[in-house]
Amino acid sequence: MNRRLKYRKWMACLCLLWASLSITAQVKTADIEQLRKDMYRLFSKPDSIQQFLQVTDQLKEVSKQANNEELLYKAWANQAILLSSRGKRQQAQDIIKDMSEYARKSDSKYGLFTATQTNAHITSGLLMEDEAEELFLQCISYKEQYLPNLNIASIYIGLAKIYHNKKKKDKVLEMADKALHEPDLLPEHRIQALSHKCMAALIGYDNKEEFNRYYAELDKARKETGISLSLSRRLDVYHAELNGDYETMLALAQKLNNQSDKFKMSGKAYRLLGRWEEAYHTQVAYKKYSDSINSAEARNNALNQSLALDAARAENAA
Repeated sequence: MNRRLKYRKWMACLCLLWASLSITAQVKTADIEQLRKDMYRLFSKPDSIQQFLQVTDQLKEVSKQANNEELLYKAWANQAILLSSRGKRQQAQDIIKDMSEYARKSDSKYGLFTATQTNAHITSGLLMEDEAEELFLQCISYKEQYLPNLNIASIYIGLAKIYHNKKKKDKVLEMADKALHEPDLLPEHRIQALSHKCMAALIGYDNKEEFNRYYAELDKARKETGISLSLSRRLDVYHAELNGDYETMLALAQKLNNQSDKFKMSGKAYRLLGRWEEAYHTQVAYKKYSDSINSAEARNNALNQSLALDAARAENAA
């Protein structure tokens, strides 16, 4: 009888332990999911950097406790990206160094890959393109060796951007096509890759037929996904220009968010329409705007444009 009673008590304690572990796991999962959403929500708010860092520090800790390697290094990477985009580049580099050291001590292949990838994107945003290219290529090699199932579309897109700036049309198309063939492709990456194919058609000379073919693929993808990014909206302006619809070109140019693009493309549309006075005033406004921006701020803008998808928006389900 005593033996039976002890057994029942033991089973009751075991059931309570299981229930406790289950509740703890659910709470931890809920905490992680909320912190993940907060991270992406705060990433895009310019006045929330301290709150963002607090949230991502918490997310790093709970991710370590839950052995969630992917989310741990994403939170770490986003800290470096945001700090660099706000001009705090030494802090960003210190974070990448800490991330790399932790990954080595933990023997985390994914962590080492993410540290290199983050460094590559930041370096590219600073227009240090030769260094960024080398880092991106290291990522591809590392992925092939240790992480064969990892989606690296953002790596190929990063390289496509570099090769576009270097006027290497064939390489842009190659990288864009590789991105499009990645498994589990994010819709944002699909739009970016197709946008780079359109941009490739403008290298050297404007190939209207080729551009229109790629643009049709891009337009179809945007309708299917409901996603339209800043680069693809610029391509709407180019499409109207190449096809001689200058009124539409002007209307689209005036809706662009980037002030530099807005002035330049609107001015060109006015000239093509023969509206010379308005073209002149737009040129004056553009010169005034350009003079108000120093080189450091211009680099920050380039960095923000380079990293917007790779860091947050491409994964933001919040």
